[in-house]
Amino acid sequence: MTMFPTSTQHDLELETALEQHMPELVAEADHFYIPLRELLTFRLEDTAVAVPSDDAVPSDITNCKQGPVLTCGVTLGLVYLTTAIILSEVRDSDTVKGVVDVMHCLLSPGSTAYRHLRGHKYALQRFEQLLKGYIEILNSPCEVHYQDNLFDLYRAAISFAPSPEYITVAHPLFVREAARCRCPGLALAVMRQPVLEVSPVDTGADVTYLHSYYCEGGLLLAAMQCWEDAMVWLRLAVSVPKHLQRQASLEVQVAEASTTTTSPVSPVTALGQSGAICDILLKAVKAFVLVAIISQGGFHDPADRRRAQRVMQVCRGRNTDPYFRLLSAAAQRDGKLWNTLEKRFDFLWRQDGTAEFVVEAGLRLRRHVIRDLAMVANRMYLSDILSAFRIHSLCGTGEVSDAEEISALIQLLAGMQEDGELLIRIENFRDGGLGEAEMTLEDDSSDMSVKPLVVRLELPPKRIPKALGTCQRGCSLLSLTGADMGKKQRYRQAQLRCAMEDRIRRYERAHAALTRATETSSGEGAQLGG
Repeated sequence: MTMFPTSTQHDLELETALEQHMPELVAEADHFYIPLRELLTFRLEDTAVAVPSDDAVPSDITNCKQGPVLTCGVTLGLVYLTTAIILSEVRDSDTVKGVVDVMHCLLSPGSTAYRHLRGHKYALQRFEQLLKGYIEILNSPCEVHYQDNLFDLYRAAISFAPSPEYITVAHPLFVREAARCRCPGLALAVMRQPVLEVSPVDTGADVTYLHSYYCEGGLLLAAMQCWEDAMVWLRLAVSVPKHLQRQASLEVQVAEASTTTTSPVSPVTALGQSGAICDILLKAVKAFVLVAIISQGGFHDPADRRRAQRVMQVCRGRNTDPYFRLLSAAAQRDGKLWNTLEKRFDFLWRQDGTAEFVVEAGLRLRRHVIRDLAMVANRMYLSDILSAFRIHSLCGTGEVSDAEEISALIQLLAGMQEDGELLIRIENFRDGGLGEAEMTLEDDSSDMSVKPLVVRLELPPKRIPKALGTCQRGCSLLSLTGADMGKKQRYRQAQLRCAMEDRIRRYERAHAALTRATETSSGEGAQLGG
């Protein structure tokens, strides 16, 4: 490891030897603290001088005043020894300190670690395991390294690639951690840079990582309630090229045959570990279906449905049918069927981690009914909207007064207007030919008789596309600036405060709309009486 200078062939042989002896390294990981310290304090004067060869690697090294001198051998040694510690689950104070020091060395500004690892596919894939273990250590209950996690993963995502257009092994992990921490600022900065290149030799990341990246990015955008952006990213995650469809299908068949006939351990195929690509596609397609229901009420584009069904065909038998049954219920706006499916498969939603999206999709069925009505009529009674809710079994259960239903409907309309789904204006309207009966609203202090309320509905004009992840609610509730990322407690307080303020504003708008409608009706009644 400390031999210098070395040839490209020597470095490849060292990588192969370390990879082949990884089980032995894991078994001896509790003795690696001293070797790690020696590598971290390595200096050129301590090296074993090798005879230069024709393909000798140029002396591209880092000679920091207080840091190690990184050569290819030293970098490979740091990665493999530290990964062995991670896989062994040794977590005493010395080894944890060694892991943290190694990561600081590899990710420090100006580090040449990637230059030495480039071209070493297996070492780069081990680096991903090292990153995962490092994040787990930083997430330990004893200490909070909330900010360090994201910035270290950010450096890994932008530094361990020839250019920003390449997908790396750190991209999916980085976006997933940003979603878990609910701080998407840095992740969005990376996601706004298009990924155009997939090169396992240069970055260790194959097409599986690309699908995982788009899947995690879509889930992050969905958590921010940026539904349109989430649809775009999840669509990319489930858009499997035809040659990959064939390979993934063969992978599943090989895995099933291997499991039933020879060994319970599935073989490794062209797409990585057996089943890995299918797991990612299934995770993406489940979220894709739910986000489509939330944002559109279903798949408006038949091509999206075909994409989702294609994933089902490739990765069959993986609990996807309930999601498509939800899709069917949403397309019919059938609240009764939806509630039945939601309760029946509650265990599945919790198991898949999609329960939050299922609940949100159910709550949005009313919005889709209103949008359907707006497509055919731009002016209608609020009572007609409530009748449509009853037809689709979307009204609340129990004894609910007309005043409470109208109040809830006005609040829903105000929310739709705030979210830019519709342009809405509530007015008082009287047309005896329609035979509309007078409606009574009950207030805590007195009874007020008002005329039927009419609402004008207009679809909003097309908007100029905004930057990825730009959403009023997502940015206010889930996105924090870099200065606010340090403390989880501060974030939770800010999130709770924003949620409470948002709810208060909604109630104030609903109350103001009811007050204006009541005053208008009372004024017209007084004029008629006079």
